[in-house]
Amino acid sequence: MFFRKQWLEMYTFILLFLVGLAFVFLVPPFQKPDEKSHFMRTLGITKGAIFCDSKQTETTLENQYLALEKTIDSFHLPNHKNNKFSATVYQKPIFATQNDLKTVRFSFKEFCTYPLLPYLPSTIGIMLGTWFHTNAFITFFLGRLTLFLFIFTAFVWIYKNTARLYKPILLCTFALPMALHQITSYSYDGLWIVSGLAIFSLLFRARIPYFLLCIAFFCLYFSKIAGYELLIFLLFLLPLQKQTIKKQLVLVVLIGGIIVFTKWLTVLAFTTYGVYPNGANPSAQIAGLLGNPFTEISMLVTTTAHRFSFYAQGLIGMFGWLDYGLDLPVYAGYCLAFGILILTTSVPRAKLLSPVQLGILTVILISSYAYILTLFYIVWAKVGAPVTDGVQGRYFLIFFPFFLLLLAQLKSRYFPKLNLRFSPPPILLAILFTAIALSIIHSILSRYFG
Repeated sequence: MFFRKQWLEMYTFILLFLVGLAFVFLVPPFQKPDEKSHFMRTLGITKGAIFCDSKQTETTLENQYLALEKTIDSFHLPNHKNNKFSATVYQKPIFATQNDLKTVRFSFKEFCTYPLLPYLPSTIGIMLGTWFHTNAFITFFLGRLTLFLFIFTAFVWIYKNTARLYKPILLCTFALPMALHQITSYSYDGLWIVSGLAIFSLLFRARIPYFLLCIAFFCLYFSKIAGYELLIFLLFLLPLQKQTIKKQLVLVVLIGGIIVFTKWLTVLAFTTYGVYPNGANPSAQIAGLLGNPFTEISMLVTTTAHRFSFYAQGLIGMFGWLDYGLDLPVYAGYCLAFGILILTTSVPRAKLLSPVQLGILTVILISSYAYILTLFYIVWAKVGAPVTDGVQGRYFLIFFPFFLLLLAQLKSRYFPKLNLRFSPPPILLAILFTAIALSIIHSILSRYFG
C-alpha cells in the first residue's frame, strides 16, 4: 500500500492543497481552457442571466469586468508560449472605484448554453467580491478559490468514506495535475470530476447508499453537456441480490430519466444557440457515418494512433491553452506511480469482480472512449476528416479510477502472484511528492512569469 504511515497520507493532502492554491492564484485570469466563457457564464448567473431567455440574458455589467478582459487580452498569452504576464496589473486599489462600478448593458446569451449547476460554487466568490466592491482581479480569484475549496472539501469527505482498498486509486486520480488544474478554474469540469470520484467510491462500499449514488449521478449529468451517458451501466457492477434488485431498478429508471431530460435540454439549447467550427456539419457527418460504418472504425483507429500520446499527456497534465506542461521526469514519475499502485494492490477474493462484471467494465471504458471521439467527430471535425478534433486528455479523467480498478482486478484474479513485495520507504515517497509539487509550481511560474 502507498500510505502505510498516516502522516504521509496527511502530508500528501497538504501538498495537494498547496498546489491547488498555486493553480488558483499563480495562473493569470482566462489562461485555462475556455475560462473566459466560463467566467462570463458564472458572472451572468450572479446577474440573473440563468436560462437562455432573451429577457434574462440582457442585463447590466460593471465596467471593470470588460476592462479586465481587455487587460488580459493585451498580453496575448494563449497559444503564444514565449509571451509572459506582468503582475504589475494587479497593483490596483483593493476596492473598485466609482468608474469601475459604472454599468453598461450586456448580453450573456452567448454563454447561456452551459449548464447551471457546476458554476454555483464559483458564484459565491463573485458575490462576495460584489458585496464588498473589490476590484475585478480580486473578485475573479475569489470565484476560483471558492470552487476549489468546495471541490477539495467534497473530495476529503469522499475519501474518508471510501473503502481502504480503493483509497490509493481515488487519491492517485485526484492528485493528477490536470485534475487540480481543472478544479481551480471557471469550468464545469470540477463538479463532474468530483462526481465521478464519488460514484467510484459509492459503488464499492460494503453497504451502498443508493440515495447518495443517485445524487452523484445527478450532479454528473447536470454538469456535463455530453459524453458520459454510458457510465450508467456501471450500475451492473453492483452485487445483484434479491433484496436490492428493486432498489437498483428504481435507480436505473430514475437516472435514466435524468439522462433523457438533460440530453433533451442540451439538444434544445444547441439547436437554438449552438455554433459549430468552420467545416463542421453534424448532419452531413452523421449521414457519412451511416452510409459507411467502416468510416467510424477507421476514424477511431487513426485518431488513437495519432493522438494517444497527446491524450495521455493531457490526462496527467497539459495546462493553459495546451501550451505548456510538465517536465518529462514528472510524467515518467506518475506512470511509475501508477505501475507501483497496480502491483501493490491485492484485491481479496471476496471483493473480486466476476468475469462478466470485468467484461462489462471493459466494454464501458472502451465504448465511452469511442463515444466521446465520435461525438466530437460529428460536431467538431470537418466532414470526412480522417481523425477527430477537439478531444483533450482531461475528458478521460472520470474514467481513470475505473481503469486503474480494472487493471488491479485483472491482476488479482488472473495473476495473483504478480505482487510487488517491496514498498518504497515513506520518507522517500514524501521527498518524491514534494519534488513533483515544486516542479508543477515551477512550470506555472516559468510559463507566465519567466
